[in-house]
Amino acid sequence: MAQGCAHKTLFSNGSATCIDGLSRLSSDLSMRTALLWCFSGVLLLLSSGCHVLTPQPIPVDKYFTCDEQLQATKPVIERGREMPVLDTVGWIIGIPSKIILWDSRADRHYISPETEQVLAKYIDDNGLYHVKFRLNQYAPIQDWHRLRANKSVGWGWRYTLGVLSLAGEAILPGRLFGGDHYNPYTGTVHIYSDIPVITLHEAAHAKDFSRRKYPGTYGAIYLIPVVPLWHESVASRDVVAYLQYLGNPALEKEGYHVLYPAYGTYVGSAAGTFFPDYANPLYIGGILWGHAVGRWNGSQVNPETYRSVRDGDVMSPHFVPSPVQESTTVDQSLPIYENGAQSANAVSSIPY
Repeated sequence: MAQGCAHKTLFSNGSATCIDGLSRLSSDLSMRTALLWCFSGVLLLLSSGCHVLTPQPIPVDKYFTCDEQLQATKPVIERGREMPVLDTVGWIIGIPSKIILWDSRADRHYISPETEQVLAKYIDDNGLYHVKFRLNQYAPIQDWHRLRANKSVGWGWRYTLGVLSLAGEAILPGRLFGGDHYNPYTGTVHIYSDIPVITLHEAAHAKDFSRRKYPGTYGAIYLIPVVPLWHESVASRDVVAYLQYLGNPALEKEGYHVLYPAYGTYVGSAAGTFFPDYANPLYIGGILWGHAVGRWNGSQVNPETYRSVRDGDVMSPHFVPSPVQESTTVDQSLPIYENGAQSANAVSSIPY
């Protein structure tokens, strides 16, 4: 009888401990779930309700560059030679990108003349003649020379993060694996998608970095979680403003359809940093939310009311780069990571 009572007491104590543990676990899970939803809601609000991607041209007074970089840039746009088999494999590898953006032109590994024309106009309108634009081209040797010549970035950044970024481009070539991007250490934009809005977005990154006195540091902080939301919104907002300036309703709608889900990937990644157990659902959720917000914004485009250069509502482009580039002087007293090179292109006005 006494032994039975002992077993009963032990069972009762064990049950109480188990129930108490489950209660605490349930409370912890509820708290984590609540925090997850609150944090996700804030990020999604930033990408939609607060209109992070509302039109806002990047303000530019001057670009910080150097003579060596300018000489290494000519010609500004270069195309890779045709390699049908390799580009077909690249197209297949790029299927996830096509699904994420819901656009078969993503990582297409062929850039149409129409897309190049839109890019060329943006370059002219913003005076980005110091930036190299490689259209589906693999040129690591040339980019190594550009890395060395880019004195607007301090050698401390160029020969650390710059070398690592260039090594990544050489070992995992975008010509095969895709991935449109701007490399601030070589001052080069790499394009593999045949989507005008994406080419403009990467060019806007180049514009943003070029106006920074310390582009190497600005690039380094991009590696910090959540910070890319800032860089990406700056570039995307400039693109939306430029699309409105062009007065092309179809292109502006495409901009919303592409830029918002692309931005959603960064929103989802930022949320996943804080909630790693839910990283994948948050990433997918960010993309889906981006598509929803992008489609809604696209539906609001009214060809009859927004600004159009064809109707004379804004002035024609009148950015004129200086025909004679100023000599670059370097302040050797600055840290090795930033040279503080003087501006070689003074920007009189951006036409949008």
